[in-house]
Amino acid sequence: MVCVYFISLMLLNCAADERHRLLSAVMSAGLHLEQSESSEAFLQWRDRCQTLTARLDDPYGRMLLAWFTSRDWQETMQDVPIPLSEK
Repeated sequence: MVCVYFISLMLLNCAADERHRLLSAVMSAGLHLEQSESSEAFLQWRDRCQTLTARLDDPYGRMLLAWFTSRDWQETMQDVPIPLSEK
């Protein structure tokens, strides 16, 4: 599963859109914090991401970040307003 995260991060990091590259950096930090010994740092990162998710205009970026912080597809799909045909 970790390999999928790294591939996703690499694709986002190579995107032409600066917002996607920034999202890649945020998610990369979370991946490293999740594997570190500091659970407090990871919890702070997750709280900041939840705030950021609410502020993002891009529904796909919101969906990706919401899933990345919660790891719950059901919650992510209920919270992020994207067309049903694309869910």
